[in-house]
Amino acid sequence: MPYPFSRVFHQVVGRLAVLALLLSLAACASAPLTYKIRPGASTAELSFLTDREPRYGGAVIYQHGADCREPLPTNVRERYVIHANEVATFMMGGEGDNAKGQRMECGLHVTFTPAPNAKYLASYEFNEDDCSIVLVKLSEAPGGRPEPVDAVIREVRRPLFQSGSFCEPVGIE
Repeated sequence: MPYPFSRVFHQVVGRLAVLALLLSLAACASAPLTYKIRPGASTAELSFLTDREPRYGGAVIYQHGADCREPLPTNVRERYVIHANEVATFMMGGEGDNAKGQRMECGLHVTFTPAPNAKYLASYEFNEDDCSIVLVKLSEAPGGRPEPVDAVIREVRRPLFQSGSFCEPVGIE
């Protein structure tokens, strides 16, 4: 074995450290993040829609909606089964140029309590000065009209090391 302070020793240890890091990242990436439904729990369905795909940044559903913990990335073209009768929170965001030509990001956290077996559609719109999300409950009846949903927009925050709550607390039970 090379002397501990030699250049060869440091190169070998450095390569082993990089290899260990890559293997640990690969293990994390191979475990897909999915919204976990408790057996026997009532569920609802949530879909996402965006007005401008190039500006759309993405959507996140939180496993724990009340305090915005365990963010789970989503695909805007899929439907997601979530818990009903419990606080649900999702975030949609994007970026683009504002009216002054400056690059801007805009993301919103939306919290609501889904009804059992209901289907919801969240529409994200980015304009030149801000963004908005419209959440509606889709009608089961043929030709029925979507109903606006009573939802709360929550302040976004970044927890230290991405390990805590991603939004400000709100008094929703």
